[in-house]
Amino acid sequence: MATTAQPLYRRGMIVIQPAVNQQGMPVLKQVAIPNLRPESNQADIYSTLQAIGQLQRHPVTGIMTVDTAELIEA
Repeated sequence: MATTAQPLYRRGMIVIQPAVNQQGMPVLKQVAIPNLRPESNQADIYSTLQAIGQLQRHPVTGIMTVDTAELIEA
């Protein structure tokens, strides 16, 4: 059975470190940037999320995307 993936939407995630806990481990928080165009290339998305991350008060520890697609039987 062949299937194809039809992209629906993409969102960006910026991971920041607002604090450390009592054991000295980093506390991480995700900041979601919704409604990115699924057809956008990864380099453009990365540079945009990196620029948004520079506006954060806390250090950025990661940048990622989450893609959602509908699976269609071909």
